[in-house]
Amino acid sequence: MKSPEQLALAAGDSKAVEKLLSTPLANVLDAILVATVKHVGVTMVTFLSPVFVPSILHTIGAAITVSAFTAMAGFTLRLVKPANSSVEYRRYVETSFRFATTVALVAIIVQGLVFGHMLGKAIAYYNPEKLAAMEGTSNSILSLSRLLGIDKIMPLIAYDDPNAKLPDYDSILVDWCQCKLAPNPAIKDCRPPLIIHYFYYTKIGFSILLGIYAAIVGAYMLLKRVQPQSMPRWLLLVAPLATLLSQVVSHLGWFVGEVGRKPWTVYGVMTVDVAVTAN
Repeated sequence: MKSPEQLALAAGDSKAVEKLLSTPLANVLDAILVATVKHVGVTMVTFLSPVFVPSILHTIGAAITVSAFTAMAGFTLRLVKPANSSVEYRRYVETSFRFATTVALVAIIVQGLVFGHMLGKAIAYYNPEKLAAMEGTSNSILSLSRLLGIDKIMPLIAYDDPNAKLPDYDSILVDWCQCKLAPNPAIKDCRPPLIIHYFYYTKIGFSILLGIYAAIVGAYMLLKRVQPQSMPRWLLLVAPLATLLSQVVSHLGWFVGEVGRKPWTVYGVMTVDVAVTAN
């Protein structure tokens, strides 16, 4: 049987919990955000995010890559079916095709080996549960990285050590993001969905194909000294398909970034279901 002191303490705890639950979350968050902006400065609050640099570089790299493959396809169509037969126009199209091919090849290499590496390290440090979903470190699905025997690559990218242990998806608590005081939490599963794993590796596979295609075209022009217009017709006609594939890769990258971003609007503080409004 509880003593009067224990009963009084329990009643006080109950009132404290009721008061906490009755306080609008917006009031708490507003105070946190306003204080943060005042401390950092309104013009710098985005730029000082620890993931800003790798995120913006990866985004710019994707834009340049897609643009280069699109330009490459456009000039390919002019090589196959010239708008006019003048020598000057043909030279302009050939030079532009070479330039677009070179930019596409350099961009996709830098995007994967430099910007992708930077972003992978940032995700591993700041969002390990997302990395677990990307790598599919769960016994409930078929892991493509394990199937292909490349499961040492992501530890090398994320931790600079091929033998480093990746976050275990199955060890992530389903309710780790839920407020324990909320009577009916809207989010039932806090883990990013494992479909991200397949989005991610499909994106990587298509990116490798794009890089191989740009390298083959570049090798034809550089090593064989072949003029673009004299290249095999089938190789030129692949360029419009490569453009479509680059768009698919870009969208898959967006899916990987956005799907499973829940449950956080303000990481570790505010869940998406709390933040959503009629607006």
